[in-house]
Amino acid sequence: MPRNEIDESAILDCFKKIEAKLIQRFEEKGTKSFTSSHEAMGVIDEEVDEAKLAVHDNDHKQLEEEFLDIIIAAMVGVMSIDVKGMDW
Repeated sequence: MPRNEIDESAILDCFKKIEAKLIQRFEEKGTKSFTSSHEAMGVIDEEVDEAKLAVHDNDHKQLEEEFLDIIIAAMVGVMSIDVKGMDW
């Protein structure tokens, strides 16, 4: 299968999805940081496992959702480091 070009509109659409997902995460779970690197990695590992299931099920829509969840978990991890919220 050939690789398709990712154009500017695809990039902008992706950023919009990430922004919406981050807002949703903060509305659902609040804006508190992760408390440890283990917690952050546990969340990311769980999302990766769910992405693997979506691949196994050949569910592209669910896979996109899981990719977004991985991105958000990583972003919260970065923000948690930035606000010194993690006790390693």
